[in-house]
Amino acid sequence: MDHTLKCIRSDNRTEWSSFEAEEWKREAGFRWQKTTPYVSAQNGRAECTIRSLQERMRAMLVQRSVPKELWPYAIMAAGHTLNLTPSANASRIPYEDFHRKSAHGLVKQLHVFGCLAWVHLPKKDHAGKHGARAIPGIMIGYDDEHKGWKFFTPGHTPSVWWSNSATFHKAKGWHDRPSMRSPLQFRFESLEAEGTRPKTDSDEPELEVEVLDVEDPLPKIYTLLPADPMDDNRSELGVEEMIGEAHTAILNLMPTLKEVLASDDAQQWQEAIRKELDGLEAMGTWEIVDVPPNTRLVDSKIVLRLKLDANGIPIRHKARLVAWGFTQREGIDFKETFAPVAPLSAIRALLSLAVECNWEVHQLDITMAYLNSTLNHVIYMKPPEGAKVPNGKAYQVVKGLYGLKQSGREWNMEFDKFLRRSNFHRLDCAPCIYTRGRGDNFAIVVIYVDDMVIIAPTLGTVKCIKEEIGQRWRMEDGGNVSHFLGIKITRDREVKTMNLEQTSYVKQLLDEHLDKRRRKSSVPLQDIPVLEMAASIAEQKEYPQIVGKLLWLSNGTHLDISQAVGVLARYMTQPSREHYIAAQKVLQYLDYTQDTHLQYGSNKQQDFLMAHSDANWASDATAQRKSSSGSAVFVCGNLVAWKSALQRCTALSAVEAEFVAATEATQEVLFFEHLFKAIGIDVGIPTIFSDNTGTIQVSKDPVQHWKLKHIDTKYHFIRDNVQDGKVRIKYINTTDNLVDLFTKLVGKTTLLCTRQGLGLTTQQVTVARQAPALPLREAVEGDITKRGSWLR
Repeated sequence: MDHTLKCIRSDNRTEWSSFEAEEWKREAGFRWQKTTPYVSAQNGRAECTIRSLQERMRAMLVQRSVPKELWPYAIMAAGHTLNLTPSANASRIPYEDFHRKSAHGLVKQLHVFGCLAWVHLPKKDHAGKHGARAIPGIMIGYDDEHKGWKFFTPGHTPSVWWSNSATFHKAKGWHDRPSMRSPLQFRFESLEAEGTRPKTDSDEPELEVEVLDVEDPLPKIYTLLPADPMDDNRSELGVEEMIGEAHTAILNLMPTLKEVLASDDAQQWQEAIRKELDGLEAMGTWEIVDVPPNTRLVDSKIVLRLKLDANGIPIRHKARLVAWGFTQREGIDFKETFAPVAPLSAIRALLSLAVECNWEVHQLDITMAYLNSTLNHVIYMKPPEGAKVPNGKAYQVVKGLYGLKQSGREWNMEFDKFLRRSNFHRLDCAPCIYTRGRGDNFAIVVIYVDDMVIIAPTLGTVKCIKEEIGQRWRMEDGGNVSHFLGIKITRDREVKTMNLEQTSYVKQLLDEHLDKRRRKSSVPLQDIPVLEMAASIAEQKEYPQIVGKLLWLSNGTHLDISQAVGVLARYMTQPSREHYIAAQKVLQYLDYTQDTHLQYGSNKQQDFLMAHSDANWASDATAQRKSSSGSAVFVCGNLVAWKSALQRCTALSAVEAEFVAATEATQEVLFFEHLFKAIGIDVGIPTIFSDNTGTIQVSKDPVQHWKLKHIDTKYHFIRDNVQDGKVRIKYINTTDNLVDLFTKLVGKTTLLCTRQGLGLTTQQVTVARQAPALPLREAVEGDITKRGSWLR
């Protein structure tokens, strides 16, 4: 620590006048000030700190009914957490100010004082193959000499010891520990036993735990008496307990069997497991057969998932038996595996069309969809633990069980056959989008694995399609679309608006990864981070998780973080400390704008299909001076697709960079033109808007210039389409171009204006949004409010 002790202020206790204290003072060379007897106010800061520690100590002891004899450990833990507690009048926490290094690892290590914990025993203490691997105890503090926690384990010798390997239950105390085992626990607990699954790169290495003989200052404590459960009221929690919960109270959406069977809702999980196995047997998923000699069996596992509603509230416990597809052998157990899904941008485009036409949009879910398909390969699978299968026999899987590599493909082919027999036509440009009928009988069906959206002018048409599907398969009718692919959808039919949001996903992301000590930010990123200091191992492990989740978010509804996430995604392998801080900066921005939603409205005077294009020429020194392309595609005046990416080529001029960006935007626009043409809608001539006059000139005419003669032939794609009359390119003022935030890191003012123009809002707007800077439609025949004028 680069600190020099200059002065100490204390009271007049005798230990401060001892020979050792005077010797220390002389060697260190500091001044020692002592307060006047009985005037504690002269050392007010120390007195206030002692009082704060005592208050936190009492709260920690009471909250989990910890015996008062353990107060020395409680006050030590209170001091530890107080040093990691942020304050409003300080930019950094005390630990970081004093040590000049990040406390992120220590904060993540925090747990609720007195919470129940299963402390893992070292191998030398294992009582054979069937003996316990952990013992119950309570967490009572943090060890300064070792990277671990202190535990009090009644009945164990020593009773106070430390370990760096334990399973914590933050909401439980000693009296909440389980006292019996249910038959179902015995049946399924060994599914994750040692040796039943191969080790993966993501598995944590087994920790060697050394037990030290710690002098027990409380020799009279041998057990903890059960006490009445305390009400979990956050207003009564100590500050350090709140910090512990802030970093550990993350909703576990995919728990393990061991976790759920020790949880408060174990009964619901047990029922979900029974329902899953009974359903599989009822559907004839497998046949019990003799295992042929030298046959390799595919393993299986029960996967648990907590399903949330559109608001992120748990609504159902789901259990699914899945096969371990990675143990299949290509050419023996499977051949083809590809299964298409509908592009997310195409789904948004169809939703925008439905808003403009005021069409019906419903959703439904096929129950156990994969199991409705039949396999073309013979696959033998190990029965799940506890299944009543005679020795020497196994399951011959005949249905598309989840986890098998070919199950998705087989289900898609099965559903495709059904829709084709029902006179639906599959679009070549989007194989998971189907259409049928004309006029009021017209319908669009969008498939994404086992989720489905039906779009039609009338409710009667929607009901007819649901009845056809319901006669073939079991399904869950979701009614009006409200939650699709993790995106919450709310709609107002009267004012013709639809909001798309991922608020619950954002909150889950922030709960899991946001450093709560950092303040909210009004911009995602201000500067491109450069490599200066290596990130810690924990940060390097967490960084790709954060960026991966941010990528999904930026592709869904939070388009305002696209440029920032694109920058972060360049450093997935070896991120620096600055990159991790930049990722936290994006999370701070999401915390500031977490209620943002993408709003669609009726824009009658806008071109049906158009795009904005822009480029930032050679501005990023960290990317070998490659330029950035940005584009935004609008359908009925609503943003449906956007792109922010580095160009593959190295542009030698701003015109070249803009020309490449305009070509990429043309590709996107023509995809949507083909999409709507395939479903029978005439979109007229799409328009590309650019703020570079040189690009417009080169796109319209075969201009020969020495600065452009080297451009790859593929980038002349836009010129060919402009000359053929398939698209047109027009000029737009730079201040009106809405894709600035896709090509560069912008400031708060520009970001706010651009967000509004793109349809991002944080308020429930009750009138149709009129996007600024979007020109009036010119070449689309007929009134776009009349749906019949588009359909052939």
